[in-house]
Amino acid sequence: MIATVIGALSNPVDRLVMFVKERQRIYEVRQAGKPKPWTSDPVLQTVRFSNMLRENDTVTKWIAQTWRDPFHDWPDLWFVMVVARLVNEPATLAEMGFPLVSGSKHWNREAFEQTIVCRRAAGLRAYNPAYMLTTCNKTISKVQHHVQMLDSLWAARETLRPRRPETLLNYHRVLSEWYGLGSFLTGQVIADLKYAKDTPLEQAKDWMTFAASGPGSRRGMLRLEERPLKEWRADSEDLWWHKLIRLRDKIMPRLKYTKLYEAHAQDVQNWLCEFDKYERVRLGQGPAKQKYNGRPDK
Repeated sequence: MIATVIGALSNPVDRLVMFVKERQRIYEVRQAGKPKPWTSDPVLQTVRFSNMLRENDTVTKWIAQTWRDPFHDWPDLWFVMVVARLVNEPATLAEMGFPLVSGSKHWNREAFEQTIVCRRAAGLRAYNPAYMLTTCNKTISKVQHHVQMLDSLWAARETLRPRRPETLLNYHRVLSEWYGLGSFLTGQVIADLKYAKDTPLEQAKDWMTFAASGPGSRRGMLRLEERPLKEWRADSEDLWWHKLIRLRDKIMPRLKYTKLYEAHAQDVQNWLCEFDKYERVRLGQGPAKQKYNGRPDK
C-alpha cells in the first residue's frame, strides 16, 4: 500500500472528491506553466490519469480541433469519430488523414489499413493503449478486424446517422448494438459527437445526464459502496446509471467553485474509472498500465 493523503480518508466518497480535485488542480498548474512536481501525491506523480474534464484531454483536443469541429456539419461525422476512437492516436490519425471525401461513396480504407500496418512495421505506436479493444475472438489481425467493422458501419451509414429529435441514450442503443462497437466505445464516440455544433446530439435533452458504464467505472462504483470488485457485473446498466446520477447530485455541491462543476455524467463516469485505477495502485492491487513522470526534475 502506498501512503497518500487521499488514502488516509476513511470515507470512499471523500477520497473520490479529493482525488478529482487534486487531478484537476494538477492540470491547472501545468497549464499555468508551473514546474514539477505538480503534486505531492506519489500515485499521481507516477501514474498517467485522464483529465477530469474529458474535453481537456490531449487526444480529445486533437480530434476536436482537427476533425470534429472543422467537419461538424458532415452527416457522417459519427463515422469519423468511430475511426478516431478506434485508433485514438493523433500521430496515426494525422498520417492517415481525414477518412472521408466529400460526396464519395467510399471511406478511405486503404489509408487506414496501410498507415497502421506501416507504423507497426516501423516500430511506431499505431493505436493508443488507453482503450482495451479486442478482435471479438476472431483469428485475424486487429487492423483487419477494424476494417471489416468499419466497412459494415459505412454500408449502413444512412441508417446510423443521428437524427432530430435524438437522445444520447437512444443513439447509444442503436450504435452499440452494431457489430464490433459495444457499449464503452460507443459511449466515447457519443462523448465526442455531442460537442459538434448544430447537430442532433448537441441538442439532446439528456446531454448532461447520459452515461454508459465500462468495467473501470463499475469497479469505481463498487469501491464507493465498499463491495467486492468481483461483483462488477452484478448491477444492471439502469441501476448503475441511477447510482451515477445520485452520486453526481451528491458531490457536485462540493465542487461548486471549481471548473469541475461543469462536469456532465460522462465526465463523472470517467472519474469513477480513474478513481478505480488510483485505488488499485494505492492499495497494491495491480500495476498501472501507463506510467507518468510528474516527479521533480533532477
